Amino acid sequence: MAEWYLVADMQMSDLVTELQTALMDSAERFEGKLDTIITAALRDFSRRKPLTLQAEITLQPGVDVYDAPADLIDVKTHSWGSMQRKLPFWDPAYPRQLPRLLVLDGEPLQLQLSTAPTGNQIANLGNRFRFTYYAERAVTEGWVPVRGSDIDILLVRAQAEAMRWLANQHVDRAVSTRDVVGSTPRNGTPAALCELYTKQFKEMLRAA
Repeated sequence: MAEWYLVADMQMSDLVTELQTALMDSAERFEGKLDTIITAALRDFSRRKPLTLQAEITLQPGVDVYDAPADLIDVKTHSWGSMQRKLPFWDPAYPRQLPRLLVLDGEPLQLQLSTAPTGNQIANLGNRFRFTYYAERAVTEGWVPVRGSDIDILLVRAQAEAMRWLANQHVDRAVSTRDVVGSTPRNGTPAALCELYTKQFKEMLRAA
């Protein structure tokens, strides 16, 4: 079961309002689509800046493959045996070799221990294998898991996604938008603005 780290969620409706303001008059073209655009932007934001969550699996002797959390992107680290590693290395309870936790490709993803735990290891180290992992951000009951300091980054990515959508609709006339940060007006074709906001998004991520 995953446990959330401290995250200040924001309501989707508030993000839609913020994006409408940034898109100015062009927001009218996105009637009923802005939540979908924000969700798409969140998916890309999540790949670049995932959540860090904790979960655990219950070990069984001789079993090396287990179900992964549904939102897992990749494994960060695990703490199984870390307390026992503080013992003197000559202590019989000192774990000589701890497994690595790997992600198996497939649908759905699964987790694999590099070596299956033995009954003796489980008796000494416990059957609760706790680990930390990188997770996708997903909208849940209208709430978007994003820290306050990251909201502007997500909105800039949503602006890029909105302009990409317009470009895919073959809109090649100039439109007007307003920067999320600084409120600077922008004019240009959707394709050009998509490139501009994508570049700004990447720069903001590097600076975060």
